[in-house]
Amino acid sequence: IQRGEFLAVFAAPPCSTFSISRFVRSKDSVDGGPPVIRLRSNGQVVGAASCPAKHRRELRKANELVRRTCTLLRTAVDAGSEIIMENPADRGDPQAPHLFMNAEHAPIWIMPDVLDLEKYASCRKVTFPMCAFGTPYQKQTTLMFTPGMSRGLEDLGLLKCTHDHSKDQKAGGSKRNGVWNSAAAAAYPAELNLILAYAIGNLVSSDRPP
Repeated sequence: IQRGEFLAVFAAPPCSTFSISRFVRSKDSVDGGPPVIRLRSNGQVVGAASCPAKHRRELRKANELVRRTCTLLRTAVDAGSEIIMENPADRGDPQAPHLFMNAEHAPIWIMPDVLDLEKYASCRKVTFPMCAFGTPYQKQTTLMFTPGMSRGLEDLGLLKCTHDHSKDQKAGGSKRNGVWNSAAAAAYPAELNLILAYAIGNLVSSDRPP
């Protein structure tokens, strides 16, 4: 990365500790499922004061992965590469009523390391529903990227959910054969993969300096 060998760097840090599905209690698990270990209020995005002792290692590991990811992406920016980061959307901002679900949801996008990177690299963000690509889950998703990626990614923000998901199985809160159903919603749809590939590939023919 430091040598500038990468045209673009795409990062998708594990979203488990940031997922809104943590707020969905499960009937399939004795303990109700993974607990909420981050809160939006009182600076608890890096870790809730109420985080159970047995989940603190999980929390520390996730925070370290975010820190390392942001360090690598900042290094890429310094080397002249473009960057993209993907994670579930912020569902705790009442100023975005079409996304809002729980005021205490603490997504990766309000982590201090991510906010610093966003400012440092003058990043932009788009949020879109995965159901726009034919998935059975709405799964609102956000991409944060450097301005050089705007031409290929900005239009994703125009995608809106036009489906009735009231009867759909939720991507969280359910477990079958020992696997949480949120795992099925983790894969990117093929069409989104194509858009990402084209967006990065188009950098080759752009006016970017060598």
